Amino acid sequence: MAARFPRRLAVDTNFVFDLGEGKEHAHACRELLMERGWSLALPPTVAFELELATQEESPARRALANRCLAALTVWGIQTFSLSEVNSDIAESFSNRLIHAELLPVSEWNDGVILGEAAVEGIPLLMTSDRHLLHIEHDALAKIFAEADLEPAYPLRPQTLLKTFI
Repeated sequence: MAARFPRRLAVDTNFVFDLGEGKEHAHACRELLMERGWSLALPPTVAFELELATQEESPARRALANRCLAALTVWGIQTFSLSEVNSDIAESFSNRLIHAELLPVSEWNDGVILGEAAVEGIPLLMTSDRHLLHIEHDALAKIFAEADLEPAYPLRPQTLLKTFI
């Protein structure tokens, strides 16, 4: 009998905030994935961005970030950590995206998050970030190949829902 590998999907910061805000599409997507046996993984940079948001000036943003951090386990989202070498690879991947002008410098963390998913062997990143979603598929595949990484593709929650329903 062949070994069955767990299906994992990484989540971006904006997806977690959508869950915290009670957005229906985010919760429907999370529930559907969990029902279908997928696990949700929180990249280290997303965890960092959530922690950083707990210190923002806006009380509403701080409250949202705290609510999200408190609910991660309830939502079935598990954090993962990376070795220093894999963290460096993820950062280098982001630099490649910026150098290839596929991401603006201001979106460096987004590239790192995508790289973290890739080095962890997670094939999809659930996000609503247009910077990531608008990267041309073939150009992204080329950067993954150059970095010697298995691809991790950005995916909009609504697209996933349309695909599965």
